Amino acid sequence: MSLRHTLPPTLVVASVRRRLGAFLADGVIVATAGYLVAAVLGSAIGPATEVVTEDDVARVVLHAGRHIAQAVAVMLLSGIYFIVSWSRWSATPSQRLLGVRVLDVETTQPLRPDRSLARWVVLGGPLGTLAALTIEAPILWTLVATVAVVLTIVLLISTVRNSARRGIHDRVARSIVVSAVRLLEQQPEEAGAHELQEREATAAQRQPSGDDEERGRADLEQQIGASGLRWSRRPMA
Repeated sequence: MSLRHTLPPTLVVASVRRRLGAFLADGVIVATAGYLVAAVLGSAIGPATEVVTEDDVARVVLHAGRHIAQAVAVMLLSGIYFIVSWSRWSATPSQRLLGVRVLDVETTQPLRPDRSLARWVVLGGPLGTLAALTIEAPILWTLVATVAVVLTIVLLISTVRNSARRGIHDRVARSIVVSAVRLLEQQPEEAGAHELQEREATAAQRQPSGDDEERGRADLEQQIGASGLRWSRRPMA
C-alpha cells in the first residue's frame, strides 16, 4: 500500500518545490547565525585568521585552534537548529512558514531526537564543518566540497523519484514530509456541516411528538371543563 494512502485525510505529501524553498531559507538562516557566532567567538578568543606583514610582504596566518573552535561552534548551532526544530515542533521556522511538517512515517508524530539527528547527518549537516577544517589542505577541501555537492544531488533525485517524496535521508530517519493544506481547505466545509447538524438537532428537539400533543389536548380539556365550557374536536368552519 502506498504511503500516500496511509496518511490521515488532513495531510498530504509536501511538494519538492516547497521543501527546496524551505531548505534554502534554512541555509540562509543558519549561515547568518553562524557568521554572528563566529564573530562573537572571534572577539572573545581572537580571530581565526590574521593578515601579517613581514618585509613589506602580507600573508594570511590561520590560527588552527581558533579556526576549529569556530567551525565546531557553527556545526553545533546547525545541529541544534534542525534537531530541536524537527523533534519539538516538527518543522524549522522556514518549514512552518511554508506549511511543511517533518513527521514520523509510522505514527505521524514529531521525530524522536535520534531520528532527527540521523536525518540532519545524512542531509550533510557536518560537511560544512569538515570543509572548514580542511581549508588549509586544498585537495581535501575540494574533495569534501565535491562530496557535499554530489550528496545534495543524490538526495534531491531520490526525493523526486520516490512516490511519497521520501529521499534517502527520510528513509534513514523513517520520516515523511507533509503539508497541512488539505486541513485548511476542509475547515470551512467542516464548520458548515457542524452548524447544519446543530440546527437539525435543535429543530428535532423543538418539534413536538405525538405524546406531547395528546398530553397538551388533555390539559386543555381539563381547563375548559373546569371553566364550564364544552370542548369539541371538530375543526372550525
